[in-house]
Amino acid sequence: MVEKNDKLVEARQSEGRHVLILADFSQLGKHNQGAREALRAYLGTRFFERIAAFGIPSGLEVLARLLLNITGKTEQVQLFDTEDEAREWLDQF
Repeated sequence: MVEKNDKLVEARQSEGRHVLILADFSQLGKHNQGAREALRAYLGTRFFERIAAFGIPSGLEVLARLLLNITGKTEQVQLFDTEDEAREWLDQF
């Protein structure tokens, strides 16, 4: 999935278009330390203007905010309760 996403990002960049990502975590299954590290690495090494994430289980929201602080992406990545809220934030860009 990451490779497919990277190709889409590269295509948008080559066209001079913004890279805005809508991420749905509502069907998130079990996760482990490896998954958290992969997400941290992804956020730290990939280019995007904004990510609007929604549906993050309440128990993981604190961890998600911690990862955003660690990677310095608190302005670029926002967490929302609903897809509509996330889309509205992306539409402002």
